[in-house]
Amino acid sequence: MGLNEVVGSYEPKENAEFKQKELIGDAVAELELDLVKSKAGKDWIILRGVVINTVPDKKGRETTIESGDEVATFYDPTDDKQLQKLADDLFTCGIVYEKGESDSDTFANMQEAVKGKLGYYRTYMGKKFTTEDDGATFKEVPGEKKQKINILSSSKISDEMKIASLPF
Repeated sequence: MGLNEVVGSYEPKENAEFKQKELIGDAVAELELDLVKSKAGKDWIILRGVVINTVPDKKGRETTIESGDEVATFYDPTDDKQLQKLADDLFTCGIVYEKGESDSDTFANMQEAVKGKLGYYRTYMGKKFTTEDDGATFKEVPGEKKQKINILSSSKISDEMKIASLPF
């Protein structure tokens, strides 16, 4: 079938919005820390992990996370609570870094400390909530789920999990 036949017999449809794969399961990922700027001009710190090994579910539940998948957690560098969460996540991964003379020095030290390190991730689809008009009340959005990513203790990573399993 050629271009003319396809164009003549096919009714095009608009591309769907980008839909990210729903990640479910535990995995070990190699970490990287980046500072990026959004299209709107806002800075974000991203702790990005590329899955090198997956962990079978102990209860036999289906998992979707695979080697090569990316898991990422985002932190607002202008929000003290999110910066504390970043520090907690790095600590949980067993990553130690030196506080620098400035924010940029400390971030550079964090980036260097993260290089080549591994993190243990638990991913699942959780309930989605919206904020009410008062800004303090949350309401569940029925029928909708949101990707949840938790970083667990690096002590869960066995020697076998440190060896990458290739996705092909």
